[in-house]
Amino acid sequence: MSKTADDSEKVRWWPFWLILSFVVIFWFLFLIELFPWWVTDHRGQFGDSFGVINALFSGLAFAGVICAILLQKKELELQRKELKDTRTEIRGQKETLQKQNFESSFFQLLGLYNDIVGSLIMSKGKVFNSKGFPVGQSLGEYRGRECFENLLTRFKNFYDQDKEDEKNKEISQDIEDDDDSYLFAYIDKTCENFFTNYQSHISHYFRHLYHVVKFVDHSDQEVKAKKFYTDLIRAQLSSEEMGLLFYYGLSDQGAKFKDLVEKYALFEDMPSKVLIDEEHRKLYAPSAYGEMVYECE
Repeated sequence: MSKTADDSEKVRWWPFWLILSFVVIFWFLFLIELFPWWVTDHRGQFGDSFGVINALFSGLAFAGVICAILLQKKELELQRKELKDTRTEIRGQKETLQKQNFESSFFQLLGLYNDIVGSLIMSKGKVFNSKGFPVGQSLGEYRGRECFENLLTRFKNFYDQDKEDEKNKEISQDIEDDDDSYLFAYIDKTCENFFTNYQSHISHYFRHLYHVVKFVDHSDQEVKAKKFYTDLIRAQLSSEEMGLLFYYGLSDQGAKFKDLVEKYALFEDMPSKVLIDEEHRKLYAPSAYGEMVYECE
């Protein structure tokens, strides 16, 4: 039984016994001390005493009614407090259950993300003869996170090829030196070409990673809690993954992901070596690198 229930039980019974004891004691004292009815001469007075006793009991009855009202008021207050405590407890249980459900789903998604990374496989290519025909066996395969290092290298090769493209040279001539738009001169085309070309290899990876971050962003968790969970996601990313995600966010496919990266500082502690050019950091808001204080509501 709860403490509130014990208090309510005490309130219910102790006034009854108190009033009953008071009435019995007072009644006997009144008869014995003031009207010794066992004495023959006073027996007439004993009959007269009932008028006084009736008045006394009427007063006690009225006092009992008042006491009962006060006790009922007190009991109602205790009941209201008990209901309030019950609602608070239920609310706390609901919040705990919601958090448990969220974390269960979150860690399942995070586990699936790691499974997707582990299942990545890319061929290292084949050996070709002087006539361009493949000879011998394959050079092997990249597996898991090895794929991201290879993909980032291939992206840089795409970038170098686009930089040499005559069309891009013409574009760059029309861009003023003091305009950050020159940073997009090659990156924009490279991102579209590369991620379209390798869509079958990594599109599922990026879609799922985006879904995990969006799941946290759309949850009912507090701002600090959301930052905590997205930090757990960031901790799963290798340097090469961050580099590839950096350029993926600059493509049309990854535009929505870029917003979440900047919101939750997913590039915090990202090494500069994974970028083709250090100047490319300007293509993201400072918040993407954790350089701005995270505002907590």
